[in-house]
Amino acid sequence: LRFAMMSIVAREFNCEDVGINFVANAAIDGAAGPADEKVAPLFVQPMHRIGDFGKMGNTGLHQKSSHLATRTDCVNQMNRAFWEATGRNLPQQTKVVVAEAYGPNRSRVTLAASHYAPLLYRLHDDCLAVVPKGAMGSLGEDACSWQLPPDLRFEANFSRGAI
Repeated sequence: LRFAMMSIVAREFNCEDVGINFVANAAIDGAAGPADEKVAPLFVQPMHRIGDFGKMGNTGLHQKSSHLATRTDCVNQMNRAFWEATGRNLPQQTKVVVAEAYGPNRSRVTLAASHYAPLLYRLHDDCLAVVPKGAMGSLGEDACSWQLPPDLRFEANFSRGAI
């Protein structure tokens, strides 16, 4: 299944976010436990703003008139491949993973499963250019910078939460 997803992503140059949901669900499918626990989370809610570079320049993915049709086609192709691998459609995803930083320099992270609730705000900023961190004119909380913190060592703990 992983190779089928990679092939679709390479061919369409799109849909890697959708493909990872199918791969994660197939991996969880074989796990022991109740059926409702065998569904991958819809997404991991980030701790900070995320930069979306799909609108940058004249060739960005979001600039193409075929963007939504391509993503719809990806979902259909990926679901067919998922069906062939597992014998079922992608299950309804009702959970997300929430990341909360804590500890010295906020260098520790707790990941907890939570029920999905519709988001009332965007988690990403549209990046029209790559900008240096903290530069004037950046569109958000340095989401459009590719600079990483100098000390990027995190510890993560996963909690099943009250789900």
